Amino acid sequence: MRVGIVVYGDLGGTSGGFRYDRRLAAALRDAGHDVEPVELPWRSWGRALAHNLSPGVHRSLRGYDLLVVDELCHPSLAGVVGRADAPTVAVVHHLRSRERHPRPLRAAYRAVERRFLRAVDAALCVSEATRDDVRALASVPTAVGDCRGTAGDWTRWAH
Repeated sequence: MRVGIVVYGDLGGTSGGFRYDRRLAAALRDAGHDVEPVELPWRSWGRALAHNLSPGVHRSLRGYDLLVVDELCHPSLAGVVGRADAPTVAVVHHLRSRERHPRPLRAAYRAVERRFLRAVDAALCVSEATRDDVRALASVPTAVGDCRGTAGDWTRWAH
């Protein structure tokens, strides 16, 4: 299966989220899948919303049997991911709307995250608490666990 793993910047980034995404990509490769990074440019949250209008972003999601999207990319994909030609699994480390922000900003984050999560086919959550947060926004199939232990389980969503 050809899998696109969608991240901001370079999959080689040094944060814990990038490390998790790299381990996930390795687990998928170990399971025999062809994994290709789809690296979107970093933008501020507000500017990233404009990616939803970009034909180039939509084209970058084509040609895969499965898309694995780091939920961090939600502002760039909230209006695009539902039109992808492959099933999409969001990898959710945490939700931005659960961070401390002024109420109006948090409401905007929540609305865009909700739209994104309602458009994906499933979510792989890093904890039960994150799963609860996802379920509060969208009714989407979820799995919880580390990327290696669950990769074989949730690829079934691609069929």
